[in-house]
Amino acid sequence: MATGPLGHWAVDSMTGASALRPLYLERLGRPYALGCCLARPWVNLVCPTLPSSVVSPLWSQVYTVRHSHNLIRRLPDHRPAAPGPLLAAASTFFLTLPLIGLPHRSKLVSLSTIMPAAANATSASPARAPKNIAVVGGGIVGVCTAYFLAISPHRPAGSKITLVEGTGVASAASGNAGGFLARDWHGPATASLSAMSFDLHRKLAEQFGGSKHWQYRSVDTLSVTIDGQAEPATSRSPVPWIPKGNIQKHSQLGTHSTTAQCHPRLLTRFLAERFLREEGCALVLGTAKALALDSDGVPHTLMVNLKEDGSERIIDVDTVILTAGPWLGRLAEALLPSSAARGVAVDGQMAHTLLLRTKEPTTPHCLFVDLTLNDGAVSEPEVYPRPDGTVVICGASCAVDLPETAGDIIGDPASVDKLRTQAAGISPVFSEEGGAAFESSTACFLPIPDRGRPVIGKVPGMEGVYVGGGLSCWGITQGPGTGLVLAEMVLEGEAKTADVSKLSP
Repeated sequence: MATGPLGHWAVDSMTGASALRPLYLERLGRPYALGCCLARPWVNLVCPTLPSSVVSPLWSQVYTVRHSHNLIRRLPDHRPAAPGPLLAAASTFFLTLPLIGLPHRSKLVSLSTIMPAAANATSASPARAPKNIAVVGGGIVGVCTAYFLAISPHRPAGSKITLVEGTGVASAASGNAGGFLARDWHGPATASLSAMSFDLHRKLAEQFGGSKHWQYRSVDTLSVTIDGQAEPATSRSPVPWIPKGNIQKHSQLGTHSTTAQCHPRLLTRFLAERFLREEGCALVLGTAKALALDSDGVPHTLMVNLKEDGSERIIDVDTVILTAGPWLGRLAEALLPSSAARGVAVDGQMAHTLLLRTKEPTTPHCLFVDLTLNDGAVSEPEVYPRPDGTVVICGASCAVDLPETAGDIIGDPASVDKLRTQAAGISPVFSEEGGAAFESSTACFLPIPDRGRPVIGKVPGMEGVYVGGGLSCWGITQGPGTGLVLAEMVLEGEAKTADVSKLSP
């Protein structure tokens, strides 16, 4: 428990984010696409796709997964996919959110100045004006939803917004993610949302000084092949912190105009602090246990067990938005009728991450690595250097059941050791012998939707109940945009700035 300008800010467990390691898919022996391997059950979840201009139309071919599990999957309905970001590590620590010194109630002049309306958006209004809104889940989606609700010009006067979080703001995936952002690597269902959200990241960074407050910057993104059993390459290394000879092949995946990065914990907590400055807005640390409906089936009260002492608090609500990351499916089962919860099936996939600090400076290059070590071990780690001199290296997924809370996550030491070995195999600057200091490691969970695409929108058959989640490896890219469209749905009756019609529960 830490005490600061916001009072008692109980962020006492920073373990838990999740990761889902992308796998190279190959056609005729060439790196061709990236998917996501689910350890439980062993199936592939195809990540959002590259633009059609850079991929083949032969979607119905059989692709072989280059991975130790040797999975083979036919992809009749999806184009080959580009890599998705993995989640990164952060150590356990106490946090006090600072007041950043920005003016109070710095509402945007208009949300339309941040993002134009989607092409298919029409004028609409909600069936009723919400007065007591609860957002359950304090990750990037929940915080952005609460923030955009709070600053919206359509917010009813006198309305109250309560953010309910079980462990601490950004204590799970949103606190430990690598923070990789891609604008145009996405398939039809999420392309509009992803592009809007990527642009929204940039607008927020411009408005609030994101380069200073949450390490926002644009990056180049590369696919690289490193084979410790092959002859050293003769060409110059595309990045200065990997020696000449290490990289056998490389290709450009993204440029400074299409890829970027941020420190998601810093971003999420910055926006949480901005939310709490708005009138009628509050944070409750506790676990949502029950949702009572009135005679018309509209939310009436939300029962929360407080984290501090386990006591019960009843919150008056007329609108509830569930944004609980990998716990979204369980939360829906606990709060909603079974018929409604079935459409919100989201679970978690565990992986491990390293955070290290290099002796030598790095550059703004994010790497998706096809790595073969000297002993023949094959892996696909991802490398995210940050402007503060740290580097996030992600991978090593394993099949572990999702625990009750982020604070209950326990990692696998053997998986962490694998990542350390992989890091040294990528570049000597990532090894202890090369001067690298390993600052932390963590195990974490990524929110995986059973149906293979996010779940965003109003719950069918229920008035005043919305969900937002299942963003898998794109949670940081799509988080702000998801929050914005959920706020639009609640206050304006429909999403205005992105087409999320294929993502309804």
